[in-house]
Amino acid sequence: EDFALLDASSLLAVGPAAYSPFSPTTLFALGRDDLVPVKAEIASAGRALMPWSPVHPEWNFLDNGDLEIRWTRRSRAGMIWPDHVEVPLAEEVEKYRLELSPAGGSGASIMIESEMPNVIISADQIGPFQAGEFDSLIAKVYQIGAFGVSEALVVEMPI
Repeated sequence: EDFALLDASSLLAVGPAAYSPFSPTTLFALGRDDLVPVKAEIASAGRALMPWSPVHPEWNFLDNGDLEIRWTRRSRAGMIWPDHVEVPLAEEVEKYRLELSPAGGSGASIMIESEMPNVIISADQIGPFQAGEFDSLIAKVYQIGAFGVSEALVVEMPI
């Protein structure tokens, strides 16, 4: 990935009053010996405030026909996993949205919100998908944060 190595002692913080989070922003900087300001465009200012998408999906049909879908949450609060202790969430609450639809995009869909990194969808809700002409289901899982939703974790499940 692209990066810039900066000297933190010579930087000025750009406060949120100078730009609108989540809107394209253009900044101009004029250094000590610069004759013309340097222009920088930021396509997604505030993106660091968005939650990260969940990872590592797992799913299985339970003995009673219910479908269980699980995933692993990720945190903006840090990348280090010391002593395998859960890292802080960095969101006000833990919340997810799961959208379940037939592969191919046609037909009805189910949307469920959960405060846990898993959901169980009843056999009654799965039944119409299994009775239809569908070979598989697509589950999209989003983490919901104070400033928006993450990119989707997408998993296809044969039925």
